[in-house]
Amino acid sequence: MAFNLQGFGAGFASTLTSRINEDRIRQEKIQDEARTIATRQRLAKEAKREEEKKIAEETIGMLTMLGYDEKTAASIAKNGVTASQFAIEAGQKAMVKGVDPNTIWNFPSSGGGVSPTSQATINSTIDAGKPADIGGMTTTKDTTDTTLSGTGINLKAYQELFAEPAKVESSFSARLAVISQELARNPDRKNAEALKQEQKALLADLEKMKEAEREKTGTVTESYSLGSVSSTVREVRANSLSRFGFKLGLNDEIENMNAGQEYLADISNLNAVAQLTTRNSKIQSETMQFAIRGLYDSAQVGLADYAFEKNADGKTVNVTAGELARNTFVDMKGRQPEASNTEDLIALNNIEFMQNVRAKKYRIGDVINDGVNLYVYTGYTDPITNMPFMKYALGN
Repeated sequence: MAFNLQGFGAGFASTLTSRINEDRIRQEKIQDEARTIATRQRLAKEAKREEEKKIAEETIGMLTMLGYDEKTAASIAKNGVTASQFAIEAGQKAMVKGVDPNTIWNFPSSGGGVSPTSQATINSTIDAGKPADIGGMTTTKDTTDTTLSGTGINLKAYQELFAEPAKVESSFSARLAVISQELARNPDRKNAEALKQEQKALLADLEKMKEAEREKTGTVTESYSLGSVSSTVREVRANSLSRFGFKLGLNDEIENMNAGQEYLADISNLNAVAQLTTRNSKIQSETMQFAIRGLYDSAQVGLADYAFEKNADGKTVNVTAGELARNTFVDMKGRQPEASNTEDLIALNNIEFMQNVRAKKYRIGDVINDGVNLYVYTGYTDPITNMPFMKYALGN
């Protein structure tokens, strides 16, 4: 049978055309399916974005209602549901405590609340705030001890004398209280230096705030809560005591102190007074100033007992009583005494004694007797008299 080339060619062409059409249809179907999938994915993404946008808007609305500003609230919402939920809970606690959650959230150590460490920092700061009174009832128990370290003074007994700090100041006060508590409990902790740097930065910011407030209004509002003052005094005392090898225990007992060394605690309190006076010089907290004076008076009374006991035991360093010379007397810094305290300072003009003081011939704790006064050499500059000693008149 003869081979029909023409018929074979026609059949081949028909088969090829059919196969091409099938491939085209299959490709179109695949493309249609791909477009369908892409459309579904696009629609799903759009729906998800819409959902996230709605959640973010609702979250931002809730956060701003709790006291966060819009910028902070938007930043929190971007960190996701978990961070947002934590921020909402923190904001609710902050309302109860009377502190500003926005300020606390933006402290450098708060880290945006995205890690367990930063969340713990935020929680501890809010917890240190003063509980708010609603309807005359305290909503949360204030566990912060307000007995002033080194004095026995309970600041709560004098609460009506002091104004309450505003929310922003309360937030600074709360964070500073936490730092002070941690440094007082363990001055040698691993993050002690980081805490000190944070404390320094917070105090600098607070000082700027108070200076701006004075320039604008001519007055300064309170910056510290009672608990923060108590924590700060305890921290500075603990640091001052460590210079004599002592450690301040949890209940304010001084560890490693032997009988007869109590005067060193009083002397260390004078050093604490000097540090606190410097720290408060620009902030000008009335509550802190009251606490400083209480600590100073306590040290003064303690050293008076020590001085007269030493004198009674005949254990003083005796110097010759000198003549008073009103026109030539200058204090330790070479300054003429102010008119307001001339009578107090003029009695210190014992030439031999002052020469020895300037030459640093006395040891800390030495009691000097010039027949008119007793002087306890402290080695620390008294922030009130600018002298490195306490003076007590004999016969009083």
